Amino acid sequence: MWSIYNQLIAGIPETAKVQDIRRTSRWTLVASEWAIGSAMSFQKENGQSEKFVGTSLKKLASLILSDDLSEASLGLAAINSFYNQEKKIYNTFSEYSLFKEDALKQIHNMKQQKVGMVGHFPYIDRFPELRKFTTVFELAPRLGDLPAERAEDLLPKMETVFITASTLVNKTLPHLLELAQGAQVILVGASCPLSPHLFSAGIEQIGGTYYPLSLTELVEKKTEKQLPLSKLGIPVLAVKDGV
Repeated sequence: MWSIYNQLIAGIPETAKVQDIRRTSRWTLVASEWAIGSAMSFQKENGQSEKFVGTSLKKLASLILSDDLSEASLGLAAINSFYNQEKKIYNTFSEYSLFKEDALKQIHNMKQQKVGMVGHFPYIDRFPELRKFTTVFELAPRLGDLPAERAEDLLPKMETVFITASTLVNKTLPHLLELAQGAQVILVGASCPLSPHLFSAGIEQIGGTYYPLSLTELVEKKTEKQLPLSKLGIPVLAVKDGV
């Protein structure tokens, strides 16, 4: 179970430091010397985030292993503040495997498939016709969604599966990958590390985000304009075969 997490943590330099940490109502944001990393928050923060500013980025990243989901969100955001830096992304993946686009746009070309979606992405609400061939599994189901536990019997029947990268925080990703091992798996969202380590876990595509703004600018724009975090970053889709 822990190999995905250990590989992501191991790749972070020992000398890297945490420069800043911010929280919004839904997101945890960590700034390193290279980039801003984001991760969805599952619990209210415990008010201890500021103590990590100036400390080891790798040590903060290791909190992804914590059972405390507030700490785990900090860990994933720290991981993303290393991997989701523009220069590193373009140096890691070949030009043939990297696309500046929202990974979810592919779903429009999958109408002849059985598509599963773990996590309710707002994208699907904009295109009601996608519901005809997409099954959404959600911890807090909305109208038309199925409870997350239904993935146990239905996910193995899917041909393509989109999984929210926030499943790294609550530790459900390894089991979901087992259930979906016969499908094309796409890990997506603002919580997604843009790291090829994920390909060795059976994931074929990773769709994440990097941010051209400073952390202060990012938080201010999100607060003032009430925009989804994805609208404030640059979407990137990396495909396995071209690394």
